[in-house]
Amino acid sequence: MHAAFKKHAAFTFIELIIVVIIMAILSISLAVAYQNVQLKVRFDAHVSTITELFQQARTLSLSTLMINGTDPTYYYALSLGTTSVTLKAYATDTSVTQTLETFTYDSDMRLTSSAIAIYYFPPSGEICIGSASCSSGATEANITFGSRSGTYSTEFTITTAGGYVDVEQLLP
Repeated sequence: MHAAFKKHAAFTFIELIIVVIIMAILSISLAVAYQNVQLKVRFDAHVSTITELFQQARTLSLSTLMINGTDPTYYYALSLGTTSVTLKAYATDTSVTQTLETFTYDSDMRLTSSAIAIYYFPPSGEICIGSASCSSGATEANITFGSRSGTYSTEFTITTAGGYVDVEQLLP
């Protein structure tokens, strides 16, 4: 008599390959999603820091601080460039300056609008956009900041009336 062969339940080679391919697709999708989450977190941190610099400049302009302990502050300039934001204090003699803060964006973040300077004059907090002489006559500045990939974008709007910054997330 023939010995009865027992049939074992097992996966075929093709089924195993399909499972491996599905797992690879899922892991690639998760890696991309994780990278997007990391970019969003860093982007939000940049937006928060830039907003804080706007608020710091406004707060300083409502004070009567001295530069280097001797020269009265004539104005504060917040310069937004394509790679960084710098807050400086200028004395009445504008050759005397002090850099208060510089924030450099990560390489995958950038100012997508033109570079701009905003001037804050103490002690009343008067604001001029574009030039310290207030000759541009601009009453509002719209500054767009975003990721280089275009995935995330935010617009900062600042007006000369009050000097508060309005932050609006833009859709990609």
